[in-house]
Amino acid sequence: MQRIEVEVNGVVQGVFYRVFVKEVAVKLGLVGTVRNTSRGSVKVVAEGNKDILLKFIAKCQDGPMAAQVETLKVSWKKAQENMTEFKVVYK
Repeated sequence: MQRIEVEVNGVVQGVFYRVFVKEVAVKLGLVGTVRNTSRGSVKVVAEGNKDILLKFIAKCQDGPMAAQVETLKVSWKKAQENMTEFKVVYK
């Protein structure tokens, strides 16, 4: 298991990006969180198999139809294995 921390920049707030990310993560069997940041980006944390995480990153790059993803900064880490589901975090 591995962990990714992703910062997604572009038109990603107010376009159902977080809901999209959660749906993709659940379909792929990943655990983690997705939340908006005060800087206008979206922060994603996900844990799972490396091959599945690579597919997930590709889907995050595409985003939902209304989103315009400009950059995706991905950091790979060792899984902490302390999450049991994938959820949207609302401030």
